[in-house]
Amino acid sequence: MASTQALEFGISPGTWTEFLAELEPLKRHNEFMYMHSLRVGLYAADLARREGMADLKYALFAGCGHDVGKCEVANELLNSKNLQPDEFEQIKQHATAGYLRLRDKFLLTSMVAGLHHKFQSSGYGIDLDAEAPSWMKPKLKELIVQTAHLVMICDFFDALTTRKNNKGLIVNIADPVEQINVMTRFFPEEGARVEALVRGETVSSNVISNTLA
Repeated sequence: MASTQALEFGISPGTWTEFLAELEPLKRHNEFMYMHSLRVGLYAADLARREGMADLKYALFAGCGHDVGKCEVANELLNSKNLQPDEFEQIKQHATAGYLRLRDKFLLTSMVAGLHHKFQSSGYGIDLDAEAPSWMKPKLKELIVQTAHLVMICDFFDALTTRKNNKGLIVNIADPVEQINVMTRFFPEEGARVEALVRGETVSSNVISNTLA
């Protein structure tokens, strides 16, 4: 995403350039995962806009940074369509790795990176209460959890429509009805967000392609 688009979210070009530098290791390591992360950021920011969240740039940062820890996961695992249980355990480490990579410069974003799989069944990642600094107020923790939920569902949606694997779930599904069925099965309490993403009520795929160009 260019700095001109970042300005629309109230992000200074300097801050955005600094943030993209933190994502550069992922871009060099696996560009598909890097582009996936940017798409998730745009989905999350636009969904946040639709829901009336006050600070859209936090959703953008959180979505774009959620998978940066995958730069520490071997590409043969990231690109595999037939993961074994022990290999999946290795991939799970990306959540904590992302948190550790970002926490010194982008603390709130780092916490979403560490939490974006925490709220799923068999969830994994960091423990917010254990990692949050003592000065962090409950309201800020609530924002982190809210944003992590937002990123979680945008992450799943982008994977659902762009990837294949051996779980029988994420199979590059193009049919909107089937997309809704699959996502509702995993996120039964996220009906409004599922509908918004699938029906294109947030940012469209064409807008995403143009923004990322």
